[in-house]
This record gives sequence, structure tokens and C-alpha cells, in this order.
Amino acid sequence: MFLKNFKEMLLVLGVCIFLTSIVTAGEIIVETLPDGQNYEYYEEVEGNWQTSVAKSEASGLTEELGSRMIDYRDEEDFVASARVAPAFDQEGRYEVYVTWSQSANLRNVKYIIEHADGDTTVELNQDGWGGLTRPNHNQWISLGEYTFSSGDDLHVKVDASEADGPADDRNLPRVYADGFRFVLVDDDVDIDVAPVEDPIVDEPTEPVEVDEVVWYDNLSQARRVARQQNREMLVYFYTPQAEACQEYDRYFETSEFEERLADYVLVRIDLSQEPRYSSEFSIYRVPAIIFHDAEGREISRISRPLSRDELLDEL
Repeated sequence: MFLKNFKEMLLVLGVCIFLTSIVTAGEIIVETLPDGQNYEYYEEVEGNWQTSVAKSEASGLTEELGSRMIDYRDEEDFVASARVAPAFDQEGRYEVYVTWSQSANLRNVKYIIEHADGDTTVELNQDGWGGLTRPNHNQWISLGEYTFSSGDDLHVKVDASEADGPADDRNLPRVYADGFRFVLVDDDVDIDVAPVEDPIVDEPTEPVEVDEVVWYDNLSQARRVARQQNREMLVYFYTPQAEACQEYDRYFETSEFEERLADYVLVRIDLSQEPRYSSEFSIYRVPAIIFHDAEGREISRISRPLSRDELLDEL
């Protein structure tokens, strides 16, 4: 009896391990202290990096682990760079994210992505205190989607050597290396011909014509369409109950707005059904609109209700 129960226990344990491997497949999180996840992929290149007790609270990270940081100096010889170079078991297209704690406080930090198609530089403000706009700590911030393959020297480098000082003058200027995340988007490297799935309307899976106005409710799918067509993306966050959102909906149905909206790949996200996007994109009121480039990086946003003419001008 005991042996039978023991075998059943092992079977259950094996199933749990198998399910866990399914959940985590296609995602790599790298942390910057020895007790963190995939620390072996992290390397400090230049600068006097120090351990900080500050830690991002973004999902998936090791709680209270701490991170690495450098105090910024406005001097010509200031250097600060580190990189993560995961061993990709599965080659494909990955969305790359970074995160930091509230203590991060530096303008124009460069993230240099060395990927299979070349290199891309993204500049971000580590604005944990909200000195420029809203605080952007404790959240995963996307650097875009890139193709990675195993066996090559492909990596993401954070470099503050050309930073422009603190985002918030009331707090210490510091750059952080904390959490990096790679999420497999598609294991088909020839991403340009990958099919589009689950459109919000009954449209074929091929890219839509530029002069058509089609709204998607699947953000990943819309990103693929934007990338395929090299078009900017407009993401509209709303709730059906909000009067201002109802006003926007009426605007969008008019011919003037349809003409402007046809320039974008359009996404509608109902935050009453998808509340997780509120924290992911720091949406504190609706309606809100975020504009992204063809690689999925944020360009600008509209975070307050606008009149008809004001909104038309923004588009």
C-alpha cells in the first residue's frame, strides 16, 4: 500500500514538474545578483557597480534580492555598462523587457540589443521617482521584439556612459541593472511571413490594406501586423461604462476620424475585461491612447480626455 501511494506521489510530482516546464518554456528572466535567476548570463562591462538593496517588484523576480547600481557623475570619464547574454535553447523572435526599482533615477540610459538581424539602440529614462512623467519602476518595460539564435554572441547591454543626469533632481542620480526578461513570441525566425491569428473581425489572416480601418483586441497579433506593414500602432484603452470613452467611440465612427485612423494598426483594449494592462502600461484613467512604432516601442501617449478637435489634431 505504501509503495503504491509512493508511486502515485512520484507520478503527481512528475506531472507538476512537467507542467511547470511548460509554463516557463520560452521565457528567460535574468537577475543581476548571484542568488538570482540565470545570474550566469549577467556580466558587468565597465564602471564601479555596487550592490543595492533596492529591487523591482515586477512579476517573476526574486523578492527582496537586491540589484546592481552605479551612482552617476557628470564627468567626461564616467562609464557604466553591463550586459546579459542568455543561452537561447530555442531560436526565434523574443520580446525583450527590462525593469528597475523606484531608486533608479537617470535620463537617457541606452539599451543596445545585439540580435540576429543587427543591432538596435533604445533610450529609456529610468524614472523611478516620476520626475519627468509618471514613475516607471516595478514594471516590465518593452524594448521591442528581436530575433535571437543560439551559439552567437547576442546580448542586451545597458549603458549609462552618455546619460544626461537625474530624471528627478530631488533624488540621487543612479543607474540600475536589475531584471531582464526574454519572452518567445514566435519560434519561426522568418517572422515576416508569419500568419496573423484571431482578428477581432472576420478578416483574412493576411495583412489588411492600409486604407481599411480594422480594430484588433489582441495586442501580440497587432504588433505582428504593425511589424509586417512597418506601420505605427495606436492602442486605445477604454471601459464601456465611461462616458468619455463612449464619446471617443462616436468620434471614431465619423469619416474624418476613420481617415486618420487608417494610418495606424488599431487596438482596442477593454480594461474592465483586461485589468492587467492597467499596471503593465501605467494606465490610471480612461480613455487613454498609446502610440507605438512598428517594433512595439512607445512613441507617445494621450492620458487625458480630449475634445473632438483636440483628438483629431493629435491623430
